[in-house]
This record gives sequence, C-alpha cells and structure tokens, in this order.
Amino acid sequence: MRYCLTILLITFLHLTSNSQGFKGDTWAESLRNKRGNVILTNVHLAKFSDGESGKGTGICFDIMDDFAEYVLKKYGVVVTYKYQPVADPTNFQMFLTAVENSQGGVFGLGDITITDQRKNIFDFSPPYFSNMAVLVTEKSVPQLSSLGRIPTTFKGMRAVSQGGTTHDKRLKELKDQYGFDIIYAASSVDKTFRVITSPKYFTYIDLPNYLELRAKGENIKRHPAGDVKGESYGFILPKGSDWTPVITEFFNADGGYMKGSDYKKVLSTNLNPEVVKLMDEISSK
Repeated sequence: MRYCLTILLITFLHLTSNSQGFKGDTWAESLRNKRGNVILTNVHLAKFSDGESGKGTGICFDIMDDFAEYVLKKYGVVVTYKYQPVADPTNFQMFLTAVENSQGGVFGLGDITITDQRKNIFDFSPPYFSNMAVLVTEKSVPQLSSLGRIPTTFKGMRAVSQGGTTHDKRLKELKDQYGFDIIYAASSVDKTFRVITSPKYFTYIDLPNYLELRAKGENIKRHPAGDVKGESYGFILPKGSDWTPVITEFFNADGGYMKGSDYKKVLSTNLNPEVVKLMDEISSK
C-alpha cells in the first residue's frame, strides 16, 4: 500500500510540474551571454517529434538543430537544447498546458495546427509543414462518396476524438450536421488503435499519420470526401517569448527555409521516399 501511494505521489508531482511548465533562458540573456539553454518539449508524432529513445528525434528536432546553427552563425550564440517531455507526450492537452505555462526559451514541437484561437494563447513560428486532415476508418468500411452520406454509409458508427484538437472541433461540426455520437480516447495512439481494429469507428488524423500507417500495412482506409486542406503545422512558444522574432527570422531567411535544400534533406532523412512522394501527390490534388 505504501509503495502504491509513493507511485501515485511521484505521478502527481510529475503531472503538477508539467502543468506549471518549463523555464529556459530568454533570447536577451542568451545574446548577452553568447550562450543559451533552451527547453524542447513535444507531443508525440512518429517521424516528426519522437521522444521514445529518451531524446528528441524526427523532423521537428532536426529543424531545431538547423535553427541552432543559424543562431550560431549569425549571432555567435551557442544554443544548448534540453529535451523535457511532459508526463504523457501523447496527451495533446497536457502538452499545450505545459507550454502555455512555460517561460523563456521553451519550444513546443509536434503536429500543432496554426489557428487564430491558439494564437491568442501561444506564439507560433512560421509554418514548418503543410498538412491535410484525413478522414479514416477500418478497411472494410464502404467508401464514403460525400460528407452528406455519413448518416447512411457510416450508419451505426461512432467518431473517436481527442479533446483540444482541431480534429475534435471538426468532428463536432459534422456531428451537428449529421447526428452521430462521439467518444473520446485517452491519447492519439488509443484513438488510432480503435479505428484500425474495428469497423465501428471513424476519425480524422493528419496526412503524415495516415501515410505512415499505410506504409506499415495497417488496416486503414482513407475517405477522400472528407479531406480538409489548407492547414499548417508550427512550433509553439510561450506567449510574448522574445525567441519568436528569432525563429521567425530563421524561417524567412534566404527565401524561406521550407524552400531550401536543408529542409528537403530533413524530410528525406526522416520519411520513407514513398511517403514523401505520396504526400506530394495527395497534397497537390
């Protein structure tokens, strides 16, 4: 019993510390001292913001490495990163709360869609990835010809969602129109597992998730009638961070980071060539 109470106390303290956020050096301090300690935290997204090895890996972290090189070259400031995950990196709301309550040099990495509502709470970097939301089910579910066919094609099915996400907002809007039930999963992993293992559910996931699941041979079907384009991922910072102008400068330098060879190298290093090809094909349609 005492052991269980100890574990619960440790868990509580970890969750409490995450909710209170993190603290890194400000840009002003870093520029003055010619070195700065910066915290990187993340919400889990395979190939983009992994942390399972105890350190951050993936597209987001590689971009931040390029950012550190830019700052060193232009300002002579040595940036040292510390990877500090939240207690559950698959819990999107926990991640958002931690960054919101952070101070100084803290960057939140992952599949954070840039929205006007979130801009009221966080600072955003410029976009680092153009995304598309994909409506998916288990493979045996009939193809959805249009969103208006949800009541018939998806009859008896329930949507699986995760609170605090743009996907949740989208599903709620569809629910108001077509009258289905929504259940909530504890994490993005749980949400996806329910969908690929049962024809009783449907959900929205991001294009990179879908392509990786398909590349792995998972039992998943995309319904193009539900595709939603025009979204972009960005990194988030605490509101008013003095690192925001610097990361913005980095993304805009030399004609734009996303148009350069360094960005292309980051994508090709982390993503299967077939995934990159499919991503380009689907996004261009």
